[in-house]
Amino acid sequence: MNRSPSLTVIGAGSVGSILLRQAHQSGYSIHSVVLRTEHSFCPEPFRHQAVPFSDLTADELGDWIFVTTPDDRIESVASRMASQPDVDWTLKSVVHLSGVCGADLLHELENQGARTASCHPLQTFVRERPTSGFETIHVTLEGEQSLLSELRHFWRRLGAHPHVVTREQKSRVHLSAVFLSNYLVALASIAEDLLQDVIPDGDLQILEPLLYQTVSNLLSNGPAQSLTGPIERGDTETIRLHLEQMAGSSDRQEIYRHLGLVASGLAARNGQNPDVTEAVQDLLVGKKKP
Repeated sequence: MNRSPSLTVIGAGSVGSILLRQAHQSGYSIHSVVLRTEHSFCPEPFRHQAVPFSDLTADELGDWIFVTTPDDRIESVASRMASQPDVDWTLKSVVHLSGVCGADLLHELENQGARTASCHPLQTFVRERPTSGFETIHVTLEGEQSLLSELRHFWRRLGAHPHVVTREQKSRVHLSAVFLSNYLVALASIAEDLLQDVIPDGDLQILEPLLYQTVSNLLSNGPAQSLTGPIERGDTETIRLHLEQMAGSSDRQEIYRHLGLVASGLAARNGQNPDVTEAVQDLLVGKKKP
């Protein structure tokens, strides 16, 4: 394809809205924005190109179609598109942005001749923060090889770093991202609750310097060399006190125990005395002393 492809974006949520803005800024033509209903959100600059899915016709589909709906709707969206009359799918490329799912969700369109792929930007997006974008982030790509070559150019033009992976590798990368992003938020919620147990108006700002320093250490030194705290020191009395403080919350205690064992593994990798590691791990798993 010598000219830049025209784009259709299906769904204008957080990722879809940012994709629209940055693709437009990078010189791509936005052919249409397909919405669930005529009342669904659409960024104002593209409102005149919006069309409800129920009114979609062949003329309103661009060269490349990005499906940015929630994961559980992708296959049904693809099926509905495949039933559109008068579309020459051999001239179309369809891409979804699910993190864990592969291009195989678009099999009905592939069977009709469309090139298909899946892409996943490794970033968390909030529609209300228009400064968030694709610059400097990494994107996994999986699907039809000739399309992946063109998608690499597309993402680089948007300022991102694309990586071609297999279906299985893509899911594994997504799992890694969930642990780091989603579960970090869950841990932050627990930390804030613990703070507010003793400081009613306490919030994460109290831990902000600690959080920033921890992230800085991780990026500079990696996980193993960034571990500090009672497990790294082998401070069994502090660990025992923590477990006693959470005696009334089995969920928190179990999370503490499981993450503690991971941290203990890092400490062992760093050369912690094996007897110290064993004592810490026995305490974390609740092993009674003989």
